[in-house]
Amino acid sequence: MSSSEEPVPRLASAIDAYRLELLGQGSHGVAQLPHTAALKAAIAAVGHASPRYANSSGKPLSEIDLIDPTSHLRAFWTRTKFRERMTEPEFSSSDEADSILAAINKATAPLVSLIVIDGLDLPVPDVEIEPGIRLVELTDSFLDSWFGDVPLPGSVKRDQVESLFALEISGNGANPPWGPTLFFWDSPSEQIERLAQTWVSLLNLVNSSKVRAPLMYQRTESLMVSDAIQAVIADDPVWLSRYETYDEDSEPEEVPERLVTLRVQDASKLATCLRRLAVGKAKAALHSHRAETSRRFFDRVCRTIWSHHYPLGTGENVEANEDLLVDAVTALESIYLSKEQSKASHLAKRSAALLESDVSLSRALRKNVERVYKMRSAIVHGDPQQPAKDLRDRASIAELILRRSLQAFLCLDGDHDRVAKGAVDPAAGARNRLDAALDFGL
Repeated sequence: MSSSEEPVPRLASAIDAYRLELLGQGSHGVAQLPHTAALKAAIAAVGHASPRYANSSGKPLSEIDLIDPTSHLRAFWTRTKFRERMTEPEFSSSDEADSILAAINKATAPLVSLIVIDGLDLPVPDVEIEPGIRLVELTDSFLDSWFGDVPLPGSVKRDQVESLFALEISGNGANPPWGPTLFFWDSPSEQIERLAQTWVSLLNLVNSSKVRAPLMYQRTESLMVSDAIQAVIADDPVWLSRYETYDEDSEPEEVPERLVTLRVQDASKLATCLRRLAVGKAKAALHSHRAETSRRFFDRVCRTIWSHHYPLGTGENVEANEDLLVDAVTALESIYLSKEQSKASHLAKRSAALLESDVSLSRALRKNVERVYKMRSAIVHGDPQQPAKDLRDRASIAELILRRSLQAFLCLDGDHDRVAKGAVDPAAGARNRLDAALDFGL
């Protein structure tokens, strides 16, 4: 191709100059790319490339300099093994220039996130929740396949995640998704939460023990970063210790055992329920903020349970149980109440109508709701502190009622009017309970 036809002559010429310089050094088997004047010229040429390579789905040419051609050009050449390719007879500086600009001008690149879930146990190695989202077991073979020849990045060792389950989310991310020129204001826990919290919340609706997402790995196809895989670590996974004695004369040996707080017998039923709840959550957002507000306070309840009940606590912390109870009742109010007077009465009546068809169970639920609401009022109004055992029992009851209520509310697509009608119309209440029935496969 002649220089007059060449689409990016300056970049192609700079690549040629740098290639010849490296060949002249006689060390093309070395992976590192020395920062020389010729490389600087190539970097400068990237920022002045032809506008026709800024396609409609990519970055405007004016933004190319802002993504730091220095680190990203070097990352591109490192990832594509430039020092090996440049000796091949078919190497073309023009084709190389085209490839570089195409990679830079992409606004997004495929990104897969592997979010480790503490406490989950499934009977199968993987189950799809919806296209691009699945739960997977981190077996030795899976980790080999996912990470390839790249060691697990970060401070968590491979044996700390092996045999755990994870949420894998496949999609697209920014190009570049990370690197020396990008600064994230969010903490690691906030980055993980942004991706995983919906599914962690829905998993936590299954039973009273909770799961959490302490870390994640992300794998990108962007060629603008030197490391294709990054670790985002908020905490280490939790492992329990048990002690084995192998004979009468030996001391007990500590054996690590993975934590299980949610054991599912039928993974396909779990996936079906998670899909249903996720659809309900999306539809609920079209009605009002009620479901999202309730879910947010439910997440606070779950964090309190994890930290102060199980696995990291005994459930005896009075202040934590007060927080749990206040958060749970606030979430219940978001589901059931509007501007009515006698809020405790309405809360009890509506929750009983939604959750129980048996008369005696309905009566018992109403009493429990009224007691929980009364204790919440005593806490927020500064009344004398309740006995620790009473507070713990009420907190556990509040979590149960909230969990069942949020399950049902999402199954009804967050329709508050439908919930209210079910408390005064027995036929509507029966339809609500039927539509809110779930089988998580436990």
